[in-house]
Amino acid sequence: MVSYDVKDLFTSIPIPRTLTILQSLLDSDTSLGERTKLSPFQIVKLVSFCMREGNYFRFQGNFFRQNDGAPMGSPLSPVLAELFMEHLEQTAFEGTDNPWAPRLFKRYVDDIFAIVKKGQEEALLEHLNSIFPGQIAFTIEKELDNKLPFLDVLVHRRGTCLRTTVHRKPTHSDRYLHFSSHHPMSVKRGVVTGMVDRAVTICDPEFLNSELHHIATALQKNGYPQNFVTSTITRRLHVPRDRPDDEVSSNPVITIPYFSGLGEHLQRLGRQRGYRVYFKSSPSLRSLVRNDKIRLPFEDRPGVVYEIKCGCNASYIGETGNSLLDRFRDHMKALNSYSSYNLSREPISP
Repeated sequence: MVSYDVKDLFTSIPIPRTLTILQSLLDSDTSLGERTKLSPFQIVKLVSFCMREGNYFRFQGNFFRQNDGAPMGSPLSPVLAELFMEHLEQTAFEGTDNPWAPRLFKRYVDDIFAIVKKGQEEALLEHLNSIFPGQIAFTIEKELDNKLPFLDVLVHRRGTCLRTTVHRKPTHSDRYLHFSSHHPMSVKRGVVTGMVDRAVTICDPEFLNSELHHIATALQKNGYPQNFVTSTITRRLHVPRDRPDDEVSSNPVITIPYFSGLGEHLQRLGRQRGYRVYFKSSPSLRSLVRNDKIRLPFEDRPGVVYEIKCGCNASYIGETGNSLLDRFRDHMKALNSYSSYNLSREPISP
């Protein structure tokens, strides 16, 4: 067993080559016209524009253009990365009959799990790195003691069989949302059920009980009562995993900040009166102290209600979806052109 990983995939993607791949795929898509009126050429030009004009970042108050690769955070980047990796995979094994040819090759974005003949792991690595030399570089990790971590899965090899359990890095601290934290009980219950779902999905039966025991122990160290953990795990294990979703209620929704005690009372009160009450997250400490977000000046923010005071002690209150500065310019233009529109048309007595 061996795993391969692309170093810095997003920033290493050759965009011109990827756009060529995209053009070829769109040209061969016979049903494209049923989904859009845009031609393949137009779609590729739009994607190229987004990659070129949207490929910038801000650092210490200055803007920089990223010359290579796809921008981190762009919704297009994962799509282009997958298209490129599919092409690379097809190119790597197209018509090959080599000793390093893998018996099993599974890829998740840029992480690859493979079964290769012993001694051929480095040969396959060399072949993968030769496809786009200087641009795409793979790293390798070989199995140790018949075990190999892949994503959050630890794969055990026993003869010709593979068994899986949950993988945790040596630096994993088992720190989770503490039970005493100011969060709704549904969120704390979700911590437990999320970990149970992962265990059931990943673990082979022989490892499941051990993983559930680890979950219970770790959560109790994070302040979760034993009865709460045990009952939540038991309840989750008995829920059919293929159960259809409950019918979505048509009752109106109310979203409120969460305050312990009061929030639960308001939720029950709303349910009794036919409302669905949900809680929204409070600002995190990180969001309160970080200062790297780009903040638009007030006059440049769209969607404002404004008041303009006149020298005659009257005032005009207006609303605009544009910025305040643009709206103010419209008013000044109307005045300068002696438009019938004037700021005192809807006076409000002081």
